[in-house]
Amino acid sequence: MSKKLFILTLIAFCLTNLTVKAQENLHIDHLYAEMLRLISTPDKEGFTEVTEQLKEECHKAGNKRMFYVAWGNQSTYKATVYLLIGAIVTILAIVLLRHHLCIKRLEKEKAQLDKERKKAEKAFDMKNEFITQITNELREPLNPIQGFTSILGTKEYELQPDEREQLSKHIHDNSRHLSKIIDEMAELSFYESKKSLPIDYKLSPNHLFRHMVDAMRPRCKEGVRMFFESDLPEDFIIEQNGQALENLLKHLLDNAIQYTEKGVITVACTQYSNMVRTSVTDTGCGITHEHIDHIFDTFIEVGDTTQLNGLGLPICKAIVKLLKGKIWLDTDYKDGARFVFDIPWKKV
Repeated sequence: MSKKLFILTLIAFCLTNLTVKAQENLHIDHLYAEMLRLISTPDKEGFTEVTEQLKEECHKAGNKRMFYVAWGNQSTYKATVYLLIGAIVTILAIVLLRHHLCIKRLEKEKAQLDKERKKAEKAFDMKNEFITQITNELREPLNPIQGFTSILGTKEYELQPDEREQLSKHIHDNSRHLSKIIDEMAELSFYESKKSLPIDYKLSPNHLFRHMVDAMRPRCKEGVRMFFESDLPEDFIIEQNGQALENLLKHLLDNAIQYTEKGVITVACTQYSNMVRTSVTDTGCGITHEHIDHIFDTFIEVGDTTQLNGLGLPICKAIVKLLKGKIWLDTDYKDGARFVFDIPWKKV
């Protein structure tokens, strides 16, 4: 009986103690919650008072560590708040940075679009100028053809045989000039539309260039001689686009023949590193200083207008570019004009 009473008394004591502890812990939790609430308020006196009450209650409850744990939780709470604030600030900074970068990208794209728009407008204006200039170029030989043909076809004029022959020669010359303009327009368009040319010929530069010199020599004016010189051995064979090389030299010789009234036109060929270097030298009128920078341009600006500069040299520039070479005017040569071009070669 006494054992049962002792057990019941012990159970009652434990329950009472647990109840008291629970009430104390509940009160402590209430004070802790109140302390957390006062952290973010300007009521420093209230915060200090609640802190002291919490400390006393923790000591009464016999748990001295509870207060420091609670105080540590306060620090943890502050750190959490600061961490959240830092995270929000970081996110805002990232958003603002991305917004700034986006604006910069849009500004850059806008500038690029403006540049492309101006480029397109310039191309459109150049196209109109090109049509105007080509129309004028075509009219120049076409008008004499029409006029001389009308004279030959009419019965009102009694033409002597030599006059008739002279008119026929004018018609022939202007017809050939007209055909040349049309052919060069088509040729320039062809080469400028290509990204590359096939390397499908095994050829001897000596043979090709000597053949071109022999073919073009009869076109020289009276008193003008044309020669070919080469340091390459006769068995020097390369792989290149033979048709393009032939057209390139043809236009350079055409240019030399046109502007050389007397003297010599010389084509010289040599090996330079991994290039075949060829020069076309004449003793003609040369090129004025103001035109040196624009000799390979299709158009040149004269005042407020754009004029056609000729098509032969722009065709040469387009061919050399497709053959991965380079072409330039030798400005050190003063007795006429000397054009030099380098073409890469692959020896067979």
